[in-house]
Amino acid sequence: MKKLLLCTVLAASLISCQAPAEKGSDHSHESTIIGYEFSDAGEKQNLIAGDISIIDTYMEFIQAHNDRDIDKIMDMVQDSILIKTQDARELKGKSTHRQALEKWFPESNPVWTVRWMATNTVEVKDGENRHWLTTGIEITETLDNKEIKREQILDVNFVGKMIKEVSIYERSKPIE
Repeated sequence: MKKLLLCTVLAASLISCQAPAEKGSDHSHESTIIGYEFSDAGEKQNLIAGDISIIDTYMEFIQAHNDRDIDKIMDMVQDSILIKTQDARELKGKSTHRQALEKWFPESNPVWTVRWMATNTVEVKDGENRHWLTTGIEITETLDNKEIKREQILDVNFVGKMIKEVSIYERSKPIE
């Protein structure tokens, strides 16, 4: 009985003295596949966990909107920016984007509040990976001295630290 107890204690001691495995070492060189995107040709492309550094760029972009800093906003988007609006319009290029903001800001004094964000990257064969941020925001506008809130989900495509495309999906806030 003493030998069995001694062997058990000795085995437990040896096991507890082993160096812990490095966290994530099994997957340190592998991408985490979180889903799939299908190309226009129907080809399945891996959707992997994205680069969270684009979150900082996006938050700077939202702050520029809240500060009404149109020049900074223009510095953060590509010349060929494409914005697909919730009402099926497409705003193409910086000048169209600037005109829309110059009209909208004084009309309704919009304020953006970010509620959540998630990044992903589409692994593209024979091409550059596409980096996306999907975010839920709330926009508060003041129209005719009345505050109106809307909820939006945006898909934002980044190339480097520049915004290339934005797709907007929206619903009005529920009436309480």
